[in-house]
Amino acid sequence: MAVVDRVSGVLRALGSGAQPEPAEPELRSAGESHLAGIVELAGRWQTSAPGRAAGKEGFLVSGYGIDTYRALLSRAEHFLVAVLDGQVIGFLVAYTDAEIQPEETLNVQIAAELGSVLVIKQVCVDPRFARRGLARRMYSTVLSANPDLPVVAAVVSDPVNVPSARLHHAMGFVPYRTVTAPDGIERTIWLNRKPSTTVLLKQYGYAVDLYKHEDTLNWSKLNNFFYISVALFTAYGVLQNTSGSRPHLHAFLLGISGLGLLTSIGFTLTLIAGTHYLGARKHVVGALEDRLVEAGGIRVVTASPVGTDQAWLKRSPTRFVLRGIPILVGFAWLAVGIAGLL
Repeated sequence: MAVVDRVSGVLRALGSGAQPEPAEPELRSAGESHLAGIVELAGRWQTSAPGRAAGKEGFLVSGYGIDTYRALLSRAEHFLVAVLDGQVIGFLVAYTDAEIQPEETLNVQIAAELGSVLVIKQVCVDPRFARRGLARRMYSTVLSANPDLPVVAAVVSDPVNVPSARLHHAMGFVPYRTVTAPDGIERTIWLNRKPSTTVLLKQYGYAVDLYKHEDTLNWSKLNNFFYISVALFTAYGVLQNTSGSRPHLHAFLLGISGLGLLTSIGFTLTLIAGTHYLGARKHVVGALEDRLVEAGGIRVVTASPVGTDQAWLKRSPTRFVLRGIPILVGFAWLAVGIAGLL
């Protein structure tokens, strides 16, 4: 009866000139009848040596046969398939650390580090149905069923599996670390773990302290540069106003101007590096504030008052001061040196 109703609906839509709505894939637990479709779909995505082109479209490097998937049916807590018109168009396999096999060296190591975990073993979507949220639906089903367990997924990172990386970012995963697996392929371990407010607050405190340290260090560099520059300009002025001609006076003056120019270049480079570090520290503080906002906090460092230029706030004008002063002094020393040669 349901089939008749569906056909009637399609005919009515065609008769009215409207386009029929595409059917929604159904998520269900995998069974023996799905294994052939799973193997066929995985085989189309599989490659033993992924290249850059494959990285843009996605790929699988684990070559499983039907017997492996049949074994996963019995031991994987989550073996989902997406079915449309009787055809398997996607699947996801995940299981807890209790089901990790001894030969899964990488997963054994991760479980030893994190304790109880849920491992996303494999996820695959038919390319004809990519970018329609199907993988997200499967991930959401698994994540909602395991709200308190850390969830990990090992994804090939050389070349970067771009669709997989985007998916994991979208689902709240963060890169845990990058390792070279026993098969010689580099992988990034993606981790989704319920944030601990206590840990976030401690890390936020550390990040703010590092930010303040970098800021103080930059101003200390500029302060020291002032002292050195004033001393060199004073020495230059005293020698230049010395009455009478002294041997090698001209060489001394050129030496001081050259030393002043080198000092300006050196402090310019260190302050450019310092402002880059300062920006990186601020980015980390902002990322931690994002997590604290999710936990019920408010923005402090990255808050943007209404009516202000967002881009101007993100790039503080003080960095131009920190970099610009030694550059200007360097040009002054260059002019002094050129004048001394003329």
